[in-house]
Amino acid sequence: MAERTLELGREQVGEARTTGRVLSERALRMHCAAYLASVKTRLLTGVILDLKATKGSLASGYSAKADALQRAEDRLHLEATERHRLQAQLIQAERMRAATALAGGVAHDLKNYLLVIGAGLDKATEVTTDGDTRAALADAAEATRAATALAMRLLDLERPRPVQRQRAELNEVVQSCVRLLRPTVPSNVDVRAALDPSNPQADLDVDQWRQALLNLGLNAKDALAERNGAISYATGQSQLRALPPSAPADARPGAFAWVRVTDNGAGMAPETVARAFEPFFTTKEHGKGTGLGLTQVYGCALAHGGFVEVSSKLGQGTSFQMFVPLSPSPATANAPAAASPAAAAQTRAATLLVVDDLDLGRRASVRMLERLGHHVEGLAGADEALARARALGAELVAVITDLRMPGHDGFWLLQALRQHGVVAPVVACSGSYSRAELHFDGFDAVLPKPFTPETARELLARLAAERRAPPAA
Repeated sequence: MAERTLELGREQVGEARTTGRVLSERALRMHCAAYLASVKTRLLTGVILDLKATKGSLASGYSAKADALQRAEDRLHLEATERHRLQAQLIQAERMRAATALAGGVAHDLKNYLLVIGAGLDKATEVTTDGDTRAALADAAEATRAATALAMRLLDLERPRPVQRQRAELNEVVQSCVRLLRPTVPSNVDVRAALDPSNPQADLDVDQWRQALLNLGLNAKDALAERNGAISYATGQSQLRALPPSAPADARPGAFAWVRVTDNGAGMAPETVARAFEPFFTTKEHGKGTGLGLTQVYGCALAHGGFVEVSSKLGQGTSFQMFVPLSPSPATANAPAAASPAAAAQTRAATLLVVDDLDLGRRASVRMLERLGHHVEGLAGADEALARARALGAELVAVITDLRMPGHDGFWLLQALRQHGVVAPVVACSGSYSRAELHFDGFDAVLPKPFTPETARELLARLAAERRAPPAA
């Protein structure tokens, strides 16, 4: 019995060991499974994180490359646009060069014909006593002067001129502008002028100032649009103790003459006023303005030592005021002395040569100078003029020559005369070149084309006085 009990106990202990071993193996397997699961989780998490990081890096790199590609495409587009723009500008420049060359040729011929017309008008005025006829001739003469100014502007396109100043009355300049502007404005716009009775004077390039004042008047007309209104010109003079910021740096306080152009049109906003004189800036519709009109006004004022002031309010109109240093009235003591009768007779006894390939212009110049009492011969070319000048010798008082002629031109004639010992003054009759340029080339004087009898008389009297004057010691 005891042995049986012992044996049963041993069996139970064995079973317990077996069960414990089984339980231990199961727990180990569970532990291992749990560990493996955690390892897999960590590995998967790491892989996922790595994939996400790689994806982000790839996305970032792709985005950077895409941005770089877009910038390159934009740059290529801009370069292509700029290339097309430059090509268009080059084509336009070539067209403008051809157009300005054509304009210069047309203007040169136009001034020759205006010389003929002006000479005929002067002759008709001399022989006419009827008041209405003389008034009509005066209007025609004024139109001729306006056409001459237009021809000069055409020549400026081909060959810009430096400022050529002369003493001028602002009232007269304004009156000529008003006469030119009135026919261009509609009937509902009144063009008026309030002129200073003291008639202020200044040293001006009259053509440039007339163009500037016309630009202001035309701008005022555009500002009025379809509304009823007025364009007012006014002249005056002021003693300025301080100058505004718009004045040039070398300007000094003092006496200034001025012209003010005012309209009661739409006016301008402050930001527009600030940019009014910028080149190519315009508020007009495309094709209706170049943005250069006010730039020309500003440049004209500065070239004369003056400045421009502008004031404007929306709905209340605009006012431009051009200032220029005031010139004192010329003293009679400074007027050139009249030539003595003996000197005048000597001048008339001498011979003038007029050289011009245009028959009409040559004949008109000869008639005009003959009415001044001179003996004049007209010649059609430089070679013929050279031969005649050498034959006249001391009887030759001056040679007045056109510059643009077929074959040998006026510059060739000047050099040829000097090389053959002809000492008589050689006068360039031209509107294409400045006095400074022609004096540099050796011409003794410049007679602007078309010229008037008064201009020719003054120039020939001056040349005669210079020839009689003793040489400087």
